[in-house]
Amino acid sequence: MEKLDGEEARLADYFDVIAGTSTGGLVTAMLTTPNDQNRPLSPFPHQAADLVKSLTGPKYDGKYLHNLIKEKLGDKRLHHTLTNVVIPTFDIKCFHLTIFSTYQTLLALGEARRDQVSHGNKNPFLVLSLGTGTAKPVEKYGAEEAAKWGVLGWLSSDNSTPLVDMFMQASSDIVDVHISTVFQALQYPGDNYLRIQDDTLTGELYSVDIATEQNLENLVKVGEELLKKPASRVNLVTGVLEKACINATNEEALIKYVH
Repeated sequence: MEKLDGEEARLADYFDVIAGTSTGGLVTAMLTTPNDQNRPLSPFPHQAADLVKSLTGPKYDGKYLHNLIKEKLGDKRLHHTLTNVVIPTFDIKCFHLTIFSTYQTLLALGEARRDQVSHGNKNPFLVLSLGTGTAKPVEKYGAEEAAKWGVLGWLSSDNSTPLVDMFMQASSDIVDVHISTVFQALQYPGDNYLRIQDDTLTGELYSVDIATEQNLENLVKVGEELLKKPASRVNLVTGVLEKACINATNEEALIKYVH
């Protein structure tokens, strides 16, 4: 976007609603928080996390993260954001969803749709959904193996975390299933929904907590290579990414979206 519209171009200038949950919520806040000139903050630099591991308590000390967020965002509040944001959360004290935490794309769609109806706007909207990457598709677990697991087996087996892996993959897949269903129901063109996801991550690239400079640089390279790959769609039957009906790379599809 900076190449097309100048160095001052920012994502908040292009979208009516930006939504994210968990890490996506932090990214949403960073992308939409204004600086002193009421423009989006400059792209945040790579910063290896100074985190404290613990065997008996939390794996990482959250104080550093809180201090870093405070340093970057200051005292800004949600109503200061430069475009509409949706950040789903879960209330662990009351044990209920404040907002549906795994359906951030659907939630943003609902908010945008209500706004369209209230203003008499019947034009279809465009949805860009960015994944954070998944592991290379493999047949990781078998029924015979899983049948022997107890509680600990589901939590950790052969240097992997089956239960966490399954929940993470399912929450990612359900976005594609539900958005496709919604767009069909609203009779929107299929290319109005663009999902960009890399499903080839392995090793440290797939880790959620290796924040070394080298790994961050490698992730940037993955993102740059992903832009050059053909736009894809998830096959709702097999769950595998396949080439989309539009003959374009992810980069070309993004340019079409913002222009």
